[in-house]
Amino acid sequence: MHPPAHAATLLSALSGVTWPAIPSVENARMLALQYQFEQTQWWPPQQLAEMQLLQFRSVFAHALATVPYYRERFAPWSSGISGWEQYRELPISSRAEVQQAGTDMHSKAPPPAHGPLMKTESSGSTGRPLLTLGSAWTQMMWHALLLRDHLWHGREFSGKLAAIRNRATPGRLDNWGSATAVFRTGPLRCQGGVTGP
Repeated sequence: MHPPAHAATLLSALSGVTWPAIPSVENARMLALQYQFEQTQWWPPQQLAEMQLLQFRSVFAHALATVPYYRERFAPWSSGISGWEQYRELPISSRAEVQQAGTDMHSKAPPPAHGPLMKTESSGSTGRPLLTLGSAWTQMMWHALLLRDHLWHGREFSGKLAAIRNRATPGRLDNWGSATAVFRTGPLRCQGGVTGP
């Protein structure tokens, strides 16, 4: 069995220990998520679907209980979702509906364990940005999925990464950012785009 290509680039949080690397708590969480993604991708489709539905039911129940917009929009399903057939019946909210709902889209009781809330904003390519709330947990999952994307595509972490972002501060960083903090990477060059339509 050959070691993973990125094993040699793992960063250790313990001074004087390079291998095996001992990651920081945050980076250990990121690696734990990568391990779960790697293991569960091979599950049979039915098992994956069961776990996805289990997680959806939890999120859906929380949304019904704490988000005014969803409480009203999904009133006919207030007893919960029993299967994928019911899930497929749920109406899809349009961008305009979400924008019009404003703070009624926000949970009135976000789980404390999910960490502090932060605002997120779409690029506004349609003329009006979509403003939403996220948490430290949603940010961690975004980073985990971004790292998964880097790993899937076999990107060479020692190389340079260029990124064009609408609301980014142009500049250069010594590493690729938070999503890849567990690895030793090359530099990142970020170019900010223009805002507005």
